Amino acid sequence: MTQEVPWTTARIWTTSGAIALASSMVVALNAGAKWFIVCLIWVFLVALWVLERVARKANAAAAEQAVVIREQALAEQVAREQAAAERVAREAVAAQEVAAMRAAEQARAAAADQAADQALFEDLVQEAHRKMAEGRSGE
Repeated sequence: MTQEVPWTTARIWTTSGAIALASSMVVALNAGAKWFIVCLIWVFLVALWVLERVARKANAAAAEQAVVIREQALAEQVAREQAAAERVAREAVAAQEVAAMRAAEQARAAAADQAADQALFEDLVQEAHRKMAEGRSGE
């Protein structure tokens, strides 16, 4: 992730200050005020020092903000992954419940079929016994 830092802005101000210092020195030399040149150099150096400190603090703040943003993104990603894992677990439990219900329904259907078959078999056995009893009584 690229982070734009205000260091480039500080360099632009420094360059502009150097140009202003040079032009002011030329004007001061033309006016014959050599003491003014010394004052300009001191003002430029102090301004440069302040500008560098401000730029470093701004860079540190930008880097700290980037770290905070990165940590927030990681926390959000972990939360999304955890939510997805929970959803998958809920879906797995639901699938197991559906499979258990289907198995129970199949077992009930098989038991009902077996009971119907048993009842039919008993009816057939009784019918056979009745026919045999009628056949014996008819003899």
